[in-house]
Amino acid sequence: MKFTSANTDAEIILSWLSNKTTNTRNSYEYTVKQFMVFIDKSLIDVKIEDLQLWIHRLKLTYKPVTIANKVLYIKSLFSFCHQVGYLSINFASLIRTPRVKNELSNKILSISEVKALLEAARNNQEKAILSLMYGCGLRVSEVAYLMWTDLKEDRLTVYGKGEKQEQLFASFNS
Repeated sequence: MKFTSANTDAEIILSWLSNKTTNTRNSYEYTVKQFMVFIDKSLIDVKIEDLQLWIHRLKLTYKPVTIANKVLYIKSLFSFCHQVGYLSINFASLIRTPRVKNELSNKILSISEVKALLEAARNNQEKAILSLMYGCGLRVSEVAYLMWTDLKEDRLTVYGKGEKQEQLFASFNS
């Protein structure tokens, strides 16, 4: 059963992208354009071998984490196309997403590294920003969008990825 009025690849791709945030949409759209140029055929005519060949080609250019993300994006597209009835089968579900090593532990600063970073701060503002980032685990983009009105007595309102709002409870003692 078909649950979409989309009759072309462009229409179904627009439908798939429609509920994504701006950054996600841009990233997905770029990957889908790459994929469509590479396969040079309609989504309806794509075979599992096309996707396998595309993944092989990605391995010549990209790092494993990028490949894994691109594969996830395309798998998401094919899953959506199948769920709404644009495609009769979702062969992309048979493709394994490449495993990526979790390198987060390599990115966590030691206490001595944090102290050195704070000592290198040129002024109290930099020190406060660095303390806030480390103490609350904030991204640069989250700190960049903070306003004084986001700061209350014991909490901080942070706007994160995907326009998500989060309340952080913290002590703001020096």
